[in-house]
Amino acid sequence: MKARSCLDYLRRDKIENGFYWLFDDHDKRYATYCDLSSEPGAAWTLVMSWSLENNLRQFKHKSFMQDAPVNHNTPNWYIYRQTLARMNSIRSRSTYWRATCSFDKMQQKIDFKDYMRGKFSDSDIMTYNSNGECMPVDYVNIRGHTASGTTAKFYQRKDSYPVHIQSAYPGCAFHASSEAGSSEDNFGYYGTINKNFRCTMTDDSTTQWWFGGYMAD
Repeated sequence: MKARSCLDYLRRDKIENGFYWLFDDHDKRYATYCDLSSEPGAAWTLVMSWSLENNLRQFKHKSFMQDAPVNHNTPNWYIYRQTLARMNSIRSRSTYWRATCSFDKMQQKIDFKDYMRGKFSDSDIMTYNSNGECMPVDYVNIRGHTASGTTAKFYQRKDSYPVHIQSAYPGCAFHASSEAGSSEDNFGYYGTINKNFRCTMTDDSTTQWWFGGYMAD
């Protein structure tokens, strides 16, 4: 059976992180990066990764609803975004999304700091098109502020900017206003940054978005 997401490789007892082949809905093969080990029992397919230095290129003003691929056949940490068709293919086989910071510099491990995870059934980032709504998240940590099974304030406009949190603003169950910068952006957009947030510490700090799920799902 052709692998359509990284979860298919985990089901085949693959446990090494690295580059794998996937097939899209037209049976075209393409390379992707799979995280098969950082969260036991889960597999994650990388759909986007970029450095703060490259934020303006295909990232700051492109939502998940837009087709804006870059290096889509050569996944890397510093400037990579998959095609919309492939994202939708992976999303249709995923139950969760997650955002990580500088996964490449953490020796491809997860310590759940500056990390966020949600269920597509609760908060579909591929279709969300609003400003400041409270959306459910499974888990979120920003600069050490942590909550599980909560709501956070999300922003995304179809033709303007990607999904992200502004952690300084109250109004939802989760916010991280303590030590936050004014209008601080987290996990994307980065109009205002905080150097205490792992994704925006330095120009080569990176942000990743993944689609995936758990074997038990």
